[in-house]
Amino acid sequence: MTILTTSTDPQTFKIILRDTPSAVTIVITDRNLGTSVTYTDNEPNYQYGWAEITETFALIEAREYVMEVSFSSDIIYRGLIYCTDQMDYSKYQMTSGSYVTSNDKSNDIVLF
Repeated sequence: MTILTTSTDPQTFKIILRDTPSAVTIVITDRNLGTSVTYTDNEPNYQYGWAEITETFALIEAREYVMEVSFSSDIIYRGLIYCTDQMDYSKYQMTSGSYVTSNDKSNDIVLF
């Protein structure tokens, strides 16, 4: 998952692509609304197998997006983006309070 902010400044993220084209197209789809925005002619900077891409996005706080990176008509990367302005990632938990733990230790086996 790639974490980006609501900033209107260019943001850089790193991903591993299936190919190493000189220019890619990025399609970002909002998972809540189903709307898509296409960013064309992005030139990745390749370092040690990673593609570093810089783009200016218009994202909404606390939303999830599906990102598809393509070259020609082939999708060479598919992933998720989470938008947050919180920068202390070590303290941030997206699932905080939305799960339940159980200490039930009744692992008895019953044989008939």
